[in-house]
Amino acid sequence: MAANFAVPAKEIAAKFKVATGDTATLNFGSSGQFVTEISNGVFWSANIEHAKKSEQAGLTVPDSRFTYATGHLLLWGENPDLVDDQGRILARGISTHVAMAGPGAAPYGWAAVQFRRNKGLWDAILSKLVTGKSNAQAYEFVKIGGAEIGFVALSQVIDKRAGSEWKVPARSHASITAAGSIVKARGGQQSRQGIY
Repeated sequence: MAANFAVPAKEIAAKFKVATGDTATLNFGSSGQFVTEISNGVFWSANIEHAKKSEQAGLTVPDSRFTYATGHLLLWGENPDLVDDQGRILARGISTHVAMAGPGAAPYGWAAVQFRRNKGLWDAILSKLVTGKSNAQAYEFVKIGGAEIGFVALSQVIDKRAGSEWKVPARSHASITAAGSIVKARGGQQSRQGIY
């Protein structure tokens, strides 16, 4: 499952266990990484494009793709006074490092690239970027101090009380549509696990 959806997914899994008595096994990482690592079950991608590619490659059941969430890009820092509610820190000249997920592996990284290009901030930020392999790694860069601010998924910090944030306007980048598909079992049959 996409790393950016870890907090809500864990809550859903806990409620699922209470309701059914079954335990959901969750595995988090970048969507691009999972395209090549799919096993029986449901492929939960942070990006609808990866879900489409898995279907085109014959890894998932045709026409089983479904949208499970719409993502929101956030500029976030642990310092409560660093990021204002308009994201002005980006325009006034960055003197700090900025974390983001790699644009080839994670849709939030690609959305951050689109936002920076649309706002003319590419050159100002480029030398300050710290790029992670996934949204989880970009988040960790900010948590451990490798970067003071970062482009992360809103769902990663939704339960945090400290820090400062700015929700990047959705119109400044392509939509982040999280999609899943039922994975074919070995031998090309539909997974018996289904969708829960």
